[in-house]
Amino acid sequence: MGLILALLFLARAGSESYAGLAELAEREAELEIDLEETRLRVERLRRRVELLQDDPVVLERLAREELGLVRPGDTVVVLPQTDD
Repeated sequence: MGLILALLFLARAGSESYAGLAELAEREAELEIDLEETRLRVERLRRRVELLQDDPVVLERLAREELGLVRPGDTVVVLPQTDD
């Protein structure tokens, strides 16, 4: 009787371990996808940093568009804002 109980206990523990292992494998697959997306994002950011460091035209465009900077002698025209 004790042997049967021990075998039932081991069988149940094994099935729970298998279910846990399947959950962990699924989570690992999700994390692998997240990791690949993060790697792609890092690579895009790395390329953008290279452009910013090496391309004065890009730097000037960003300074003008995002920071509102102008060169000495530029004429600035400020348009009224509309409510549209």
